[in-house]
Amino acid sequence: MQKPIAEWNTQKKIWQTSGEDTLLPQSELYSGPWPTSGMMQDGSLYELPTQEPLTGEKEFSLLPTPVTRDHKDGSRPYYRHGVLQIDTVTRAIVTGDEVTETEWGKYETAVKTWEKVTGRPAPTPIRKDARNGDFRVTKEFFEWMMGVPEGWIVDTKISRSSVLKACGNGVVPQQAELAVRRLVPKEVFALSEQNLTATE
Repeated sequence: MQKPIAEWNTQKKIWQTSGEDTLLPQSELYSGPWPTSGMMQDGSLYELPTQEPLTGEKEFSLLPTPVTRDHKDGSRPYYRHGVLQIDTVTRAIVTGDEVTETEWGKYETAVKTWEKVTGRPAPTPIRKDARNGDFRVTKEFFEWMMGVPEGWIVDTKISRSSVLKACGNGVVPQQAELAVRRLVPKEVFALSEQNLTATE
């Protein structure tokens, strides 16, 4: 099991090195560097393992995360200080020069990976159905990005702007599950699965 970097002393209100990591009989004040990526559990600080870089794949980019303001973004390019902004899904897909109705450009690897995770192909990302006749991102694509089942949001018959707001305010279930699994001890999940089996 991974050893903690430091442990919180509740009486002295200080971080200390783990007693087993030092030659001294007692723990001492922790004065080392803090990890850029870490987690705390039961008063102990752990460094998270570094993710291995992808190998054998062409360079790729991730699409921005859906946000509530996506429904406000138009189909015209938006510049800030002379730089084309692609910080929202709409801006990245519609005003960028990478994505068409059938091509993903630099986002292809990320899209294909998410297709494998969700178990369904990505819907058409853009459609020429804006009031002014321009392209805009489809609500089905926003829903797919969120990782929910097909029709989960779109089939509620709410407006397109409401779908985009819902996606922007939502949580990707796969990310939420990963977070819970990282934070909750494995024994709790094992006990939950046993209880579910017993009630079936």
